[in-house]
Amino acid sequence: MLTGKPKSTFTVFAMVSVIMVLVIWLCNVNFDRMAQSGPGWKHSSYTKEIPTNSKNPNININMKYEPWQEEHFNVKQQQRKQPNRTSDEEFVKRRRRVNYVCSTGQVSGNVSFVMNDKQAGIIYCSVPKAGCTFWKRVFTAVNSKNDSLRESIRFLSREEVHSQYIQRFQYNSTDFPKKTFPTRLIVTRDPYSRLLSSYLDKIYLPDFWISEVVKMVKTLPNNTSSITSQDFLRNHFNEMANVFKNKSVISRITTAAQSHCGKYMTFSEFAESGFENEEPHWTPIHKICNPCKFLATHISKMETFSADARALLSLMQLETVMDNLDDDNAQIDEEINIISSYNFHHFYRNVTLTFYKPCLFPKEIAYRLWYNFRWRGYIDPDVDYKLPELTDLKDIEEDFMVQVRAARKSGLQNPNKMKATKNEFRKKAFLSLSKAMFEKLSQKYAIDFELFGYTDIRDELYSFYSG
Repeated sequence: MLTGKPKSTFTVFAMVSVIMVLVIWLCNVNFDRMAQSGPGWKHSSYTKEIPTNSKNPNININMKYEPWQEEHFNVKQQQRKQPNRTSDEEFVKRRRRVNYVCSTGQVSGNVSFVMNDKQAGIIYCSVPKAGCTFWKRVFTAVNSKNDSLRESIRFLSREEVHSQYIQRFQYNSTDFPKKTFPTRLIVTRDPYSRLLSSYLDKIYLPDFWISEVVKMVKTLPNNTSSITSQDFLRNHFNEMANVFKNKSVISRITTAAQSHCGKYMTFSEFAESGFENEEPHWTPIHKICNPCKFLATHISKMETFSADARALLSLMQLETVMDNLDDDNAQIDEEINIISSYNFHHFYRNVTLTFYKPCLFPKEIAYRLWYNFRWRGYIDPDVDYKLPELTDLKDIEEDFMVQVRAARKSGLQNPNKMKATKNEFRKKAFLSLSKAMFEKLSQKYAIDFELFGYTDIRDELYSFYSG
């Protein structure tokens, strides 16, 4: 009896030991499989030092991570703590591309107007239709003597930002040396998107009618049938003219020969006349912000605008400006408000009243804004603007804002449809150009495509013509 117990105890102990060994072995096998399938696997471990500014001061700062766990850890930490921000490595990559193209000696142009934050050592070359409203707000606030302005950057109106009193300077390397301004920013954009955006905001909407479009119309050939015969925008303008025609006019109106006010210029006509009438909003970027002469260190892109801006604003200690910028929907809502307010209020003032009053009715402003937002992919394309039985400008504006916000809300239920409408408009707009005109445009912006990495977009649009 006494000799049996130790044997029984030993047997049980041995069985438990075998089971534990098997469990440990199985765990190690599965762990190895997981590790080897994980991203960035290497057959070694290393120590990850946790930042000392951790919220938990008692955390072990020498926690050990396998490489596959390390990448997962970094991603999760970034998602929890770090808003999306462009890395230094990405800016270096973009700068190398620019420097390579600059080394060919083919980049002409100068550096026009700049703004700066001397304390942060940042200088910015302003490119119209490439996020310039945002950056002008930032630099205006930074250089303001009004301390509260830094806290209300986003509330600066579009007119305040683009007024002639904004502090900006003609660039020269002597006044803005690299030593004083080591961080040098240019924001770029796909040339075709920039051109189309200029058309929608400045030509389709009335902003440039009095300053540019009236001149541009005069440069068009007398016979424009070759340009407009397949132009869907000509049909759109014909429909618009008949919606807003005088009730005494019985016959149907056509707009091809109407040059008064320049209000019916199509995208193809704009592209044609834009070669004769250069303006910073559609001049190639390297002509107005030559990155070779500017010695640009940070090339931002509209496609990664929020992440790029956050990286720059952190240097200026203004990262809180980005609180709403990471939300694309909030950005679009704000843009709808800004563009609508500007167009309803800007054109009926004393200085431009005599030109615009006979050319443009308040309801037509609303009508054009509606299509502008539809073609940009901001509102539900299945919702049409309902012309109100109103005559007062303020009432028409208020009614429009109610309708456009409802269309925006409806569109967010099916964002893919809004995106498809935007892409379809873009395709139709460029296909309204002849192949020869498209090739002429591609040549005009050739250096921008190479400098800023947009050759894939050029090739994508060119495939429409090849097909």
